[in-house]
Amino acid sequence: MKLENIQTGDIMLVETNTFLARAIQFFQKLRYGEGGRYNHAGILTVDDSKSQFSVFQRIMVIEAIATGIQRTDFIQEYSKPKYKSIIGLKPKFNISNVDFIKFMQTYVGTTKYDFWDLLGLQPVKMITGKWIGSNIIHYNHFICGQFCAFVYNRLGFTQEMPDVVEIAPIDLFINENFEKYVIK
Repeated sequence: MKLENIQTGDIMLVETNTFLARAIQFFQKLRYGEGGRYNHAGILTVDDSKSQFSVFQRIMVIEAIATGIQRTDFIQEYSKPKYKSIIGLKPKFNISNVDFIKFMQTYVGTTKYDFWDLLGLQPVKMITGKWIGSNIIHYNHFICGQFCAFVYNRLGFTQEMPDVVEIAPIDLFINENFEKYVIK
């Protein structure tokens, strides 16, 4: 994996080959073509503090997964073969690492995953181009792309990351406010 470009606040997009991942990719590709191959998103954080016990950077990802918003060891989890490719999205604007980490941490372990959005609302959006869900942000459940957009939006980047409610990984991929780079 190419880890040297990763910074706190970068968004990762992941391509996997599970049944659910292939379903997400199928619906996204219907609407957007090749960029729809990424089925998962999360926000990367880098702890580069050097202590007497650690000389390595610890890269974590804050992500919405089946168990809710969780903090996952990026290298330990995402170096597994089931993750076919990973790209990073680096914001083209300045962010505060401390603000990102503090804000996201309040959702870790306390926020649920939104299965209805993933399995019901997102496929309809990908097929029809229309959002049939609520336009109200629910602070207690998210899918992966929504959580990424929500964090950026709540930290004041509303122009850079609009449409928090209906966002999916493909929407992050096509957002021109981020520069893409290869991680895996």
